[in-house]
Amino acid sequence: MPAAAAAAALAVACALYGLLPPPAALPAQPPLAPPLVSGGLPLLGHLLDFIKGPVGMIDAYRSRYRSMFTIKVGPQRITFMIGAGPQLQFIKAKDEVLDQAPVYGFTIPVFGNGIVYDSPLEERQQQVKLLVHSMNTKGLEAMVPKMIDEAEEYFREWGNEGEVEIRKVFSELIIMTASSCLMGPEIRENLSSEIARIYHALDGGLTPLSTLWPAAPTQKHKERDEARAEMVAIFSKIIANRRSGAVQSDDFLQKIIDFRYKDEVDGSGKVVKEGRGFTDSEVTGWLIVLLFAGQHTSSITATWLGAMLLSNKEAMADCLAEQRARVPDEASLTYANLLGMDCMRRAITETLRLYPPLILLMRQVMPDAGLQVARDAPSSRRGGAGRGRGLTNARASTTRSSPLSQVGEHTIPKGDVVGLCAPASNLDPRYWPDATAFRPSRYLPDASNEAMFDSRSVGHGMMQGFLLSWNGLIEVLGRGESRPSLRMR
Repeated sequence: MPAAAAAAALAVACALYGLLPPPAALPAQPPLAPPLVSGGLPLLGHLLDFIKGPVGMIDAYRSRYRSMFTIKVGPQRITFMIGAGPQLQFIKAKDEVLDQAPVYGFTIPVFGNGIVYDSPLEERQQQVKLLVHSMNTKGLEAMVPKMIDEAEEYFREWGNEGEVEIRKVFSELIIMTASSCLMGPEIRENLSSEIARIYHALDGGLTPLSTLWPAAPTQKHKERDEARAEMVAIFSKIIANRRSGAVQSDDFLQKIIDFRYKDEVDGSGKVVKEGRGFTDSEVTGWLIVLLFAGQHTSSITATWLGAMLLSNKEAMADCLAEQRARVPDEASLTYANLLGMDCMRRAITETLRLYPPLILLMRQVMPDAGLQVARDAPSSRRGGAGRGRGLTNARASTTRSSPLSQVGEHTIPKGDVVGLCAPASNLDPRYWPDATAFRPSRYLPDASNEAMFDSRSVGHGMMQGFLLSWNGLIEVLGRGESRPSLRMR
């Protein structure tokens, strides 16, 4: 009897199983979103905490949510990716997946219409290619003598002793270097002081209110708009002379003036629309973009680098010894020798980690590109960094990474904003022992952090721009420090 009962039960179970829908017919599981931070105020969400101090807020939530979490700032959802794996995924994402333009539209009144964040993605990509090709090895080699001349002339005015403000020194020097290397001799020889004044008016027009209401009728915005119009007026005369052939040059400004977008062709290859060049306003806008990039990265980084080296005698001695070995005379000041200064490279990298010039980087998830993001998992490899895999189109991606580099999958909905907070990530104790200390030795070959950090990689095409600033920082600090004996007060 027990055997008969068991057989009957099995028959009933099989019959019931046959009534169930096949696995393919079962409803799909909803996508797993990143954890949503609770609390916040009605309508405002976490807006007040965000305005009060985004770095402190993000750092506090990191200890609770680990590698990623979502907050609401007003009606907008923002997912912060702060673990080493998600941070790398953010950096490597293509613009078709994570786009900058919807987030940085507030810069259009400064940079101008038709370029960068006010241009279609295809045109923006061509603009970036122009920048990358112009900042190639040949272009950067040509800039080194100009940087040397600017530094020599600037430091020649220093007396035997005195007191200077490092931030002011580098701000002035980089304005002059940018004028010489990027804007052409017409600006450097006659209008550098005017460009500096206009730059500060443009910079002052980027206020917290600007991010929410860039056209707000404020005094700062009025001065911003007047400054940009003045910049266009200055460059229009120079551009007209260049276009007419009255002035012949092969510098960066000329490359921007000569640039043309690709022709549009039909299926047979016939040109249906010739690619246009930049207008005077767009040429001016690109020069403003590069000026901002230099001031907001090179100037800040140079200031902190100087402070770090002056406060760390061992690191300073190592860098100066390297400089004397690689650049013993004027003829040795070449692009290749500058890039070969590994000690200075490590000092710059550690400075960027401790004092990143860009606090928040934002992108928007584009329509129909729902993102699958792998979370970090603690690991003993390379200082504990989970490697994760890149941001991908969730509809096409089915492969899962190994448990070592991720724990579960998150999908970030289209239209959401994703952000990276460099200070919070760069001081994460999970990856950086003694995180607040200045230790360039972290990046020695085979050190635990040697291949882990890259605060410069904020998007495609930016590395060449960093090499330009790197050139300037090495040259300025090296030759500036080798003359007077400097100390912090």
